[in-house]
Amino acid sequence: MQQVLTALRFYATGTFQRVIGDLFGVSVFAACRVIHKVSRAIAKQKRQFLSIPGNLADVKRKFYDVGHFPGVIGAIDCTHVRVICPNKENAMAFVNRKQFYSINVQAVCDSDAFITNIVARWPGSTHDSRIFENSNIADKLRDGVLDGILLGDSGYACRAYLLTPILKPKNAGEVRYNTARRRTRCVIERCFGLLKRRFPCLHLGLRTALPNTLVIIVATAVLHNFALIHQDFDEDIEDEYVPFDIVAAADASGDAKRQLIISRYFA
Repeated sequence: MQQVLTALRFYATGTFQRVIGDLFGVSVFAACRVIHKVSRAIAKQKRQFLSIPGNLADVKRKFYDVGHFPGVIGAIDCTHVRVICPNKENAMAFVNRKQFYSINVQAVCDSDAFITNIVARWPGSTHDSRIFENSNIADKLRDGVLDGILLGDSGYACRAYLLTPILKPKNAGEVRYNTARRRTRCVIERCFGLLKRRFPCLHLGLRTALPNTLVIIVATAVLHNFALIHQDFDEDIEDEYVPFDIVAAADASGDAKRQLIISRYFA
């Protein structure tokens, strides 16, 4: 019990492990071992708590009720978690566009801010679109294993299975499409706000070794979903949203799918 409480205290404060050790009357080395031991144990529950549900029809219905956008099975985005310099040889790869070291964490959530997929292994300089294109969920969407659409921002390439906003809408239908997409997708921003508010270690930054840092990020995502299941949440949270200036190139299938949805539902 004390080991679990030690790790939870670390997640909830984001302070130094030495301070956590002093609080529980153990050495900094013992606190470090305990935090990483508990984090690994929690992260191993990823398949149980971080997965896309089998009933996609119900997921689509709930998303449609939010913004009347059809076929959506998830909202996708990335958020940066500050870290210390992982290593001197590859340090610049971890420097993001805001000029601090970070891990660029991709997450997909449902309409209730429940995280259904997470990727926590890419350096801060990696573009959001590259993370997605090399992810397992992208493979499943491309291969038709998952039947549905993800909603992303303009940092992603528009695909038939990942729809992005129209930057310069030319008619009322395209305006309504953008409005419905924005209203439906904003849940991922709220999800990141909930996650970092609940676990300030993600907001303040992690000073742990890189392998342990990645495990801690996944562990907090598991605990986030566990808290939602048990209805432990705080609505007084400011959403985190950072607009992207770089627009990834769309492909023909993405444009075609976007125009099909506009003509069928928003024209």
